[in-house]
Amino acid sequence: MSANPLVAGVGLHPFGRWPDLTAGDMVRKAAGDALAAANVPFSDVEMVFCGRVQTASGGGFEVISELGMTGVPIFTTDVACASSSAAFKQACMAILAGAADVTLVVGYERMRKGVIAINEGTYKEAIGAGLMPPRYALKARDYQTRYGASADAFAAVSVKAHRNGTLNPNAHHQKELTLEEVMGSRMIAEPLTLYQCCPTSDGAAALVVMSDSAARRYGSTTIRVLAAEMAAPSFADLQHNTETDADLHDATTTRVAQKAYEVAGVGPGDVGVTQLHDAFTSGELSRIEALGLCGEGEAADLTLRGETAINGRLPVNTDGGLLSRGHPLGATGAAQIAEIYLQLLGDAGPRQIAEPPLIGLCQNAGGGASMGVVVEIFSR
Repeated sequence: MSANPLVAGVGLHPFGRWPDLTAGDMVRKAAGDALAAANVPFSDVEMVFCGRVQTASGGGFEVISELGMTGVPIFTTDVACASSSAAFKQACMAILAGAADVTLVVGYERMRKGVIAINEGTYKEAIGAGLMPPRYALKARDYQTRYGASADAFAAVSVKAHRNGTLNPNAHHQKELTLEEVMGSRMIAEPLTLYQCCPTSDGAAALVVMSDSAARRYGSTTIRVLAAEMAAPSFADLQHNTETDADLHDATTTRVAQKAYEVAGVGPGDVGVTQLHDAFTSGELSRIEALGLCGEGEAADLTLRGETAINGRLPVNTDGGLLSRGHPLGATGAAQIAEIYLQLLGDAGPRQIAEPPLIGLCQNAGGGASMGVVVEIFSR
């Protein structure tokens, strides 16, 4: 078995709406930047792992072949929003198994208009909870009922996200919002307003993942992967929630995070920066708690006090997260890891945490029929 895998270079195509670009155009930019940062020519990549959702079968080969048809294996993964997080785990497994020394992880999406199909024929559709906004709205109502959280607390998540997004040139939304603007935006699923829901974004993100020996060979600047754990919801996870995807994600997140902390040899108190799945503001509050970063019912007040801001006690989604950076489904997981890479190395520019953290954590979740949760822990 090899030593811990290393992230050796990252690249992004800006997130936004790009009607004149193909997925291949975006992947070329993201992957080209990641490979250049790692000092690795594409011809040296031994395996490619792709995460995507709304593309036809064979999409991975289609976009990667634009970098060059070198004949290496290309694995394409669909775990909904967590697709490139799952692809990253596969790359780590390849390095750990000694199957490859240099791999490329790519996440990409050109989002279609209209509703995203989640699953069909369940009672959730019959009661109007077949889409993600009402599911996260139910999560918000449950959180308010349990802990007495104010509507301001959910809106404050969006205010913080959009403030961070103004510091990220790759973010879809780069405009600061006030609490009043967030609260006053169009209602989507009560109590969640428009600015408490992530935008529909196109984009791509790429990561070079390699072994220690390869990093020495190429002279790459790296961070270490301490853990990359993944699981689908279990029957036990069903016992303590309302069966919405949002609740299942939280129960599964707690289980996966505990395993990740154990594998990494660290605890929640060691984490200096966190990237988590905040497609809706209620998700950020509940997942801070599910990861053990604070106690149950404490995330609302923690957010209102500014402790999740870039230079707060517990920085969360320093790049704007899904709410502001955007959420091209297949690209989100790789983009989260890219932000951790930059923060740990002190290269995040105007959004850099003043004292670069030693430990970073990512949490990502895919819903619907492709449900799964991934938690990764990194060190420099």
